[in-house]
Amino acid sequence: MASVVKQFVEPICVHIFSSPACSQESIEGLTYLMERLFQETVLLREKSAEELIIAVRERTLGRKKQLVVFPGSMTLKEWGFLGGHKDELLKLFKEDKLLMMGVCAGAFFLSKESVFNKREREHTQYIPAFQGRVVGSLREGLVPFGVEGYPITTEAVSCFGLTAKVAVLAGGYFEKLGEGDEVLASIEDKPVVIACSKKEAHYRALLITTHFELGLEALQRQMQVFPQDISKVQTMQSDLQESHTMRLQMMRLFLEKLGLK
Repeated sequence: MASVVKQFVEPICVHIFSSPACSQESIEGLTYLMERLFQETVLLREKSAEELIIAVRERTLGRKKQLVVFPGSMTLKEWGFLGGHKDELLKLFKEDKLLMMGVCAGAFFLSKESVFNKREREHTQYIPAFQGRVVGSLREGLVPFGVEGYPITTEAVSCFGLTAKVAVLAGGYFEKLGEGDEVLASIEDKPVVIACSKKEAHYRALLITTHFELGLEALQRQMQVFPQDISKVQTMQSDLQESHTMRLQMMRLFLEKLGLK
């Protein structure tokens, strides 16, 4: 595969929610991905729910598409951050004025919103690093992909006939899907990327439980939080270095499902 992934040429405004509750590594990684996947983009990183909704509202009258991205987070308790602004954001989504993407904790947050499907999805997730239990539709207790004792790992993700090693941070998978959901990528046949809320020819939301955006530097910073066996670290570093272009290509395929060109 060519080392350069084809960019989207359609103008777009990408909002990456950058609350202190979100993972800085995930924010930086998503910024990197968007800068390389879009040729003509306005990239904004709002630090509060109020700042996000104001920026989105100001651009709903324009012709440029908008994509709101919710990064990973070290704690799910902070995903109430949208407060009273959540309803307005979801209203704009219902009116087809927004596209959305959630990564890891961001995906779990979005998947629980009834705006996406009448039937709630169920997830399986094991998060040893979190304090307290995960509530809602997230159920603690099953170790995904046989990685007990290692909240960070790299796993082979299959997508459209392609395979790439991707970072998984105490990750999970979708155990039950909503009506109309389409599985885009899996780990050992367990869905980890889905497209939902289909409208006519395309979907309007992506839910991603793994970290396509995390590369070597982000992984090294995460090691300060999650100590790892040195041989495992070396393996993960090699995996992510080799999969760099393929991960970009997969992200492009996911975004194509949103009708982007």
